[in-house]
Amino acid sequence: MGHRPPTVDTAPERRAGAIATALATPRRQALLERLVEIDQAVVPVRTLADALDGDDAEPERATAGPDRRRLDIALHHVDLPKLEEAGILTYDPAAGTVSVRRPRLAEAALSVARAP
Repeated sequence: MGHRPPTVDTAPERRAGAIATALATPRRQALLERLVEIDQAVVPVRTLADALDGDDAEPERATAGPDRRRLDIALHHVDLPKLEEAGILTYDPAAGTVSVRRPRLAEAALSVARAP
């Protein structure tokens, strides 16, 4: 019989890599930050898009037309699925809602992503 090396569980390393990849862009960091700040069980994607776009705090900075459409598309097709894949949030595209899956993980991931 041949000797087999011990099996190493790489799940934590894979998860850490997925989280780092998910938070590699400033927009995804800002999105998660807003989601944590809103502190609701379920948040409409529109609310997050408005927060990222400036509609909530600074209406004069809000974008409209093609730029807003690009933001909405990026959230739907790229940013929210990437954060869900990393296990940070749950995205329901049919309902148009998002919820933080693991709040402590979300806050810890943001701290690490924003560290110098």
